[in-house]
Amino acid sequence: MNPQMPELPKSSSTSGNRPLVALMFRRATEEDLLQETAEHLSDVWLAPYWVKLSARQVRWQQIASELQQNGVRIVVAFGGAVDSDAAKIAARTMLPVLALPPVGRGRPLSRIAAGMHTSKEGAPVGMLALGTAGARNAALFSAAILALNDRLIAAALRDYREQQTSQVLASRLA
Repeated sequence: MNPQMPELPKSSSTSGNRPLVALMFRRATEEDLLQETAEHLSDVWLAPYWVKLSARQVRWQQIASELQQNGVRIVVAFGGAVDSDAAKIAARTMLPVLALPPVGRGRPLSRIAAGMHTSKEGAPVGMLALGTAGARNAALFSAAILALNDRLIAAALRDYREQQTSQVLASRLA
């Protein structure tokens, strides 16, 4: 694993608050996207709660209970955890669940699209874009949801977006 990534599955917080966003994954091959999402979460004063799923049996109800007990408010499932894992956790919790489809490893887009249909009615999962764009959007979408009820996160997100807008305008004028 990347030395910058915290030990898993422990939580971390750059703001001193409990992590509100769980990053759920199965494979270390998702490391770049996980790190990208964690970095953008920190831009809006959020830190991830890491959930590394076992390659074997997963106790879904136990994971759902642990997430809620630890104050997690949103779950983001990555890559190998998307196909059915996102739907399984969504079926066991009231938390919003977002999914970032797997990229590469020889998976055709048709197989990725098929994985999007594993979510059952009543267990909603929000599907995000592929790759780095999806990783960034996972952090920003999570922050936007949390900002609805948290003025500090709302202010941090507003500052982040204003900074991004300024950078885009400056690069266009240069």
